[in-house]
Amino acid sequence: MRDLAFSVLFVCMIPAALALGASGVMLWIWSALIAPTSYLMGFAKGFSFNKVAAISAIIGILADKSKKPPYIDTHIFLLLALLLQCTISDFFSLTDISRAADLYDRITKTMILCMFMLPVIRDRLRIHGVVLTICVGMGMHGTSEAMKYIITAGGHQIEPPGFFGDNNSFGLALLMFLPVLAYVGNYQAHRLARNVARFGLGLNLIAVIATNSRGALIGMAAIGLMLLAQSKRKLSVLAIMAVIGAGLVFFTPASWRERMDTISDAQSDSSFMGRVRSWKMNTLVALDRPFLGGGFSSMEDQRVFDIYVNRFSTLDFIPTEDPAGPLAAHSIYFEILGDTGFVGLGLFLAIMATGFNNLRVIRRLTIHRPEWAWAADLAYALRLTLVGYAVSGAALSMAYFELYYVFTTLISLLRKHVETELNAPKPQIIDDIKARNKAVLARSMKGEAAPARQRPRADALP
Repeated sequence: MRDLAFSVLFVCMIPAALALGASGVMLWIWSALIAPTSYLMGFAKGFSFNKVAAISAIIGILADKSKKPPYIDTHIFLLLALLLQCTISDFFSLTDISRAADLYDRITKTMILCMFMLPVIRDRLRIHGVVLTICVGMGMHGTSEAMKYIITAGGHQIEPPGFFGDNNSFGLALLMFLPVLAYVGNYQAHRLARNVARFGLGLNLIAVIATNSRGALIGMAAIGLMLLAQSKRKLSVLAIMAVIGAGLVFFTPASWRERMDTISDAQSDSSFMGRVRSWKMNTLVALDRPFLGGGFSSMEDQRVFDIYVNRFSTLDFIPTEDPAGPLAAHSIYFEILGDTGFVGLGLFLAIMATGFNNLRVIRRLTIHRPEWAWAADLAYALRLTLVGYAVSGAALSMAYFELYYVFTTLISLLRKHVETELNAPKPQIIDDIKARNKAVLARSMKGEAAPARQRPRADALP
């Protein structure tokens, strides 16, 4: 029954995707984030809904007469450059494990999605629609897991759906969309919709905590500190942080608190030291192949691991035990470094820096403009999202996570929209030009000469 209901709902969305390119992009994003195969158990479980959504979106975009010409800015150039670097690294890869092919396929599809966003997501309504789509897609996972966690009084173990990986990656994925969910809650026209968004924000915050992810907790703390530093209502932010802190102390299981306590003693934490060993191994690959890296997930291949483990003593100035076997990267920075070399890392960091710079420009353009408050607020929410990803991602293998590239592209689109609208001729100026042209045309038809311009008198000059 569940498979049938979802399939009917999905089929009903396809005509909208074919009729309007923006709707197709939203369906593409939603079907990727919702990961329907994680919830379906019958005939539809093996069906590729996301592939159908992508094909429908591309057809809709190509047929959409309202689309605008795509543009190239620094962000788009860097995305294409990173895709090229990933392609070269994959071609000269040291490994042929299946995960490597999966990651290359994943980053390629993500970049294609970002490119197809450019011609159709170019105004406030469609930008808001993409944000709302992300919140609906991610919110379903967090809400359902939070409800299970509450009902079992903390006994439920989070089971990440689909491609989210382990609980740590799922915690970061949820954390990334919380700021934009707060934005959505403030900009819904109906009170019921605002309350639903705010209730969902609380549940998804609980879901982040329920993942037992220390990285997500650190990212949450970073977002809280940024809110405190930049908010004009510091007492309100402090009060909210105090309530959340009290809830963590009094309502979380003892096992959760014991796990979080290990953050303060990293050197004795075997999990953290395992991450350090992995970072060193990925650095060794990049030092050996600075322009190529080892290829996607090369350090998870036993053959590649055996080659570089013999050089592990090269980085003994960072004291750790020798790694016992292949390890995941456990860091967005070291993952991209080991996979694509220093070139790939430079492009990855440049994309992040460009995202922050675009947000700074949006704030500069919209400050003291009440009609653009929505853009300033969305930019602020997206800044918090990037902060959470940059901080929590330092200990997680999520360099190719789709939501990061979609958000940074959305930032580029938001800046493009703001700049285009602010630089557009004002309606009054256009009307004056039209009136002047009509007057000139009328005089020319009557054979009258245009009036000569009068130079101002010297005493009239300021």
